Amino acid sequence: MSLSERCKSTLFRLICEAPLPETVIFIQAGARGAAVRKAAQVLATLRQVPTTEVAIRSVESHAELMLQGTSDDEDLRIFETGWREADIGPWVRDPLFLSNDESLLATWAELMAELAYREAERAMKKAR
Repeated sequence: MSLSERCKSTLFRLICEAPLPETVIFIQAGARGAAVRKAAQVLATLRQVPTTEVAIRSVESHAELMLQGTSDDEDLRIFETGWREADIGPWVRDPLFLSNDESLLATWAELMAELAYREAERAMKKAR
């Protein structure tokens, strides 16, 4: 499955540093400022703190994530968090999805299934 056009045009990835633990958030909003406000309100509610205690950094749009990413599968670039020379990795772990876009959730599920498959293959090779 590929990301919907609606998802691509409204998706932002944010990193919430405080309150701990650090959380990667995928949220859909009309603009960067709206994404930050919505994410701060939700995190404040979930963590039971005032919004002034929520610290958000690295607010990146879908387009920005596409330019930064290196995965051959462009839809997976939104889940990249770093690169080691020619290898992609690590991937986002345990994100908070503030979206009901089925294409986003399905793409995440596909990535998790692929990573689990690779890990199982490595374990089987090691066991031989």
